[in-house]
Amino acid sequence: MKVSLKWTTVFATIVTVIFMIFAEGIITLFSKDPEVIDIGAKTIRAISLLFPLFGFQQVYATLFQALGKGKEVLVLSLSRQGIFLIPSVMILPKLFGLNGVIFSQTVADFCTIIVTGILAIRLNGKLKEEENRYKLNGN
Repeated sequence: MKVSLKWTTVFATIVTVIFMIFAEGIITLFSKDPEVIDIGAKTIRAISLLFPLFGFQQVYATLFQALGKGKEVLVLSLSRQGIFLIPSVMILPKLFGLNGVIFSQTVADFCTIIVTGILAIRLNGKLKEEENRYKLNGN
C-alpha cells in the first residue's frame, strides 16, 4: 500500500505540474480560439488541482475491490461521476456561473476523496484489529 500510494502520488503530482504549466499549450492542440484556450486552460487547471490525491482514491478503490468489499467499491465508483458530480453540475453553475461549471468536477473529486478517507480509516482500523487478533492467537 505504501509503495502504491507513494508512486501514484508522485506520478499524479508530476502530471499536475505539467497540466498547470502547459494548460494553454495543451488546449491549442484542439483550438486556436482565444476564448476556448482561456476557458480550457482554466478548466484543465481546476480539474488538475486534486490529481495528487487521485492516486489515494484509486489505490483504496482497488484495495476494496481486491478485498471483496462490494459496498465500498460501489460507493466510491458512484461518488466521483454520480453522487457528487451530478449535484455539483446542477448547483454550482447557478451560484458561480461558468466557474461553477469549471469547478464542478473538482468539487466532486474533493467530496469523493473525503469519502475515500473515511472508508480508508475504517478499513485500516479493521485490518489493525485483525492483525492484533492474529498476534494474540500466537500466530
